[in-house]
Amino acid sequence: MTDKHGIKAENTHSGYTMLYGEYKDEDKPYILTVSAADRMTVEIEYSETIGYEGRYTIKNTDDYARYRTISNSLKKIDRNRVILSLGQPLESSYEYILIIDSQAKDLVGNTSEDIRGDEFYFMGTDLAPVKVPDLDEEEDRLAAGAVKAALEARAGAVRNKIEKAVEAIREVRDEISNVKDMPDVEDARAWLTGDKLSFSPIYAAHHKEPRILALKSHANGASYRFAEADTVVYGRFARPGGKKEEKAASLEIMKGTGDIKITRGKYDAVITFKVKISKGKAVAEKLFKVNIPATGNVTVEAL
Repeated sequence: MTDKHGIKAENTHSGYTMLYGEYKDEDKPYILTVSAADRMTVEIEYSETIGYEGRYTIKNTDDYARYRTISNSLKKIDRNRVILSLGQPLESSYEYILIIDSQAKDLVGNTSEDIRGDEFYFMGTDLAPVKVPDLDEEEDRLAAGAVKAALEARAGAVRNKIEKAVEAIREVRDEISNVKDMPDVEDARAWLTGDKLSFSPIYAAHHKEPRILALKSHANGASYRFAEADTVVYGRFARPGGKKEEKAASLEIMKGTGDIKITRGKYDAVITFKVKISKGKAVAEKLFKVNIPATGNVTVEAL
């Protein structure tokens, strides 16, 4: 027995060779991006190759849209990309939410860090799906076996060219989208200062449980969304069923409204959160800190 370089193994034990594994994969996959490849296809990009795709719900953020919930099914798993086929078309004028119903798994069975109920926002598109030509009818007209074999080879070459063209189109589209939308995202980020964040009239800054209202989209179309920036547990961010110190202050992003609920603790605290700013494929972030006294007004500052 030799290794990869052709060097023979030396037995240090009588009658047998001992082998040692160098690495055990315990890393959990997690979602990097969610995007619309075309109006009938959504791609979920994970941090590593996926073995089981998971289950998802896709909803329109606009309650008055024609299609409020978009049905979906697995189209294929392409290494680290889970590609979903949609039952209803997306539209570029709407923003959508992908909600995890069951977690994906990598090739060794590690479940994803993203848990049931986690949400990922993405913009729709009007891009039509690319259709691969159907060569079955042409094949049926060919009688000779040699011609059939030649046709199969030709079909494989055509499919290969189409797949490469689709990939090139997707890369160009993403690049164009970033170049076009990034200035708007940067303008929206610069506009966002601490004084632009407002508290609920009912749950005001002096309330026992103040709430910071979700931001409306910027005038240029860029959208804002609150996200966690600190540890989910131990007095930072709270989730339903999550572990949290009873006497410590915490933040919770409210599902449905997107508002931030602030729970005061026994002692003064400072907790950081971030605002995700996006338009098309272009994304940026901005950090804010919440000053949470045990009593008195809660304040927010940009970092």
